[in-house]
Amino acid sequence: MLRALGYDRTRQFIEIMRHSIALNGSFFNTQRMLNQYVMRAYFG
Repeated sequence: MLRALGYDRTRQFIEIMRHSIALNGSFFNTQRMLNQYVMRAYFG
């Protein structure tokens, strides 16, 4: 992805990555993953 945006647009790349992390961070967290693992492994 960095190559697609070009090395001179590193700042824009960082902003895109920050936005992606902020958008998906609430779903991909340790608490949810652990809870999902326990529910599927022991109760599912």
